[in-house]
Amino acid sequence: MAVGQVGSLSELENTVKSLQSSGEWSMEKGAKLAAVNGEILKIVTADTLKSSEDFMTAARLVQYDRGGLSECRLRYELTLTAMALGNDEAARAIASSWDQFLMSTGRRQHFGTQKALEGLQADKYKVQAPVTCVQTVLLNPEEARKLVKNLEGNDELRRLVEEDQKVRQGDWSKLTQEQLIAISREDDARRARLRSMLADIKIMTAQDYQDAALIMQHGCWWDDFALAHELALCATLLDPAIGRQLAALSYDRMLEYGGYLQRVGTQYHGRTLAEVDSVGFNDTMRKALGRKPLGEVEKVLGSGP
Repeated sequence: MAVGQVGSLSELENTVKSLQSSGEWSMEKGAKLAAVNGEILKIVTADTLKSSEDFMTAARLVQYDRGGLSECRLRYELTLTAMALGNDEAARAIASSWDQFLMSTGRRQHFGTQKALEGLQADKYKVQAPVTCVQTVLLNPEEARKLVKNLEGNDELRRLVEEDQKVRQGDWSKLTQEQLIAISREDDARRARLRSMLADIKIMTAQDYQDAALIMQHGCWWDDFALAHELALCATLLDPAIGRQLAALSYDRMLEYGGYLQRVGTQYHGRTLAEVDSVGFNDTMRKALGRKPLGEVEKVLGSGP
């Protein structure tokens, strides 16, 4: 396939393999490899990726040596989609791809999968490790699935999420300022208690990860939503039917609070759907994460798509 034309994934894979095996690096070779990501974007836009293997192959082909946001985000989202569709390679790769994405936003990696060349930029590669129960699943999902067999749910966590949801059943537009402040303080207290609990837990059930993610989803800054996303990833790896929608919700909310546009299309400003950046993100990917096609999402709550 000639770079610049829309072709099949297999053709692009053959092109990349040929370039990578063609001997020493050259300006021409570097330019052709750099153009690969544009070809992947065309393939995503054409919506020809369907299986988990398709998405994982595309993720593997992404050229991310420069560590820029666009390429690392593309690789992460393709890996996330493949993982949500049950791809084992994606399950093993998600922590590394997540680390790359975090670093591309100027933040610390969480799992230590990215290594510095000896003596070069060591500080850049320092790790801000997440709680143990997240590491247990994301660093070894296959072993984690064995550990959760016959594991019982956490009663206190269930109580916390029930409290979290109870206050969200009514019409918030009718609440007084004092009531809203009280709810915010209760949310703060629940998140603080949850963080304390998670510090002592090695692994939980898929439902517990989902419940913990939902509580953190009602946080107030990037780190809250990043943890919510990681917890949702754990739930998805253990049971895709449970975790994948919250993985989408937490990802969008984290992006928004980081100053980026949402990708899936789950977040509203008031009653209006917030702007969505769909470049390199299509409805097949939304479906894999348990969400509707963007054209079917309500632009104003209560008005229909």
